[in-house]
Amino acid sequence: MGDKESARGCSTGLVVSSPVLGRAVRRLARSARELDITCSAYSWHDFSTTLRAGGRPPTTVLLDAFLDDWVPLALKIRVLARLGTRTVVLGSGAATPLAERARLEGAVGWVEPTVGLDTLVRLVERPGWPADVVRPSLLGVELTDRQIQVLCAYASRRGLSPGQFARVMGVSAETMRSHLRSGRRRFTDRGVDVSSQALLIDALVADGYLVPESRWRAEGRW
Repeated sequence: MGDKESARGCSTGLVVSSPVLGRAVRRLARSARELDITCSAYSWHDFSTTLRAGGRPPTTVLLDAFLDDWVPLALKIRVLARLGTRTVVLGSGAATPLAERARLEGAVGWVEPTVGLDTLVRLVERPGWPADVVRPSLLGVELTDRQIQVLCAYASRRGLSPGQFARVMGVSAETMRSHLRSGRRRFTDRGVDVSSQALLIDALVADGYLVPESRWRAEGRW
């Protein structure tokens, strides 16, 4: 079976922050008849709401690496993998810890935003990782879903306390503190000092769980 024939039996979801990009990809996909785009969302919350409402998970999702929300990229990829959905990440920096963590969590491809639209559609249809990228070494600390979310929220630029984040998540402050302690312990067990918030930020960035503030500014997201 050829590539185009196999692609017709697949569905694609778009989770990107730019409506302009989303519309352009949909138009090109329709004209090329290579991608069947079944859902499109401009935030992870909207995409998740669609799935919770009974929507069928797409075969592949093109996922913006820099959606500014409470769910780190690594956790989004984990969720999609459990649904049996392949993730192709759209973002700059294929040689960064963020991209390497995405690959380890199961992302099947990474697309730089500088490629043309026709190339973008092709790389979603037939994903892969850039062959010339030198992959960085990570710290190798494996965190649970909740540890990722709590540690990254605590270390993020929002700077919420465990109590404040607990109210956002609808759980107790002690539960949040427990996840914070256990997550930090996983780093210290590997010999990584996370005794201060600044050191925790450095560790999360180095292991690809957290986007550093400099990257947010470089991406023009805030």
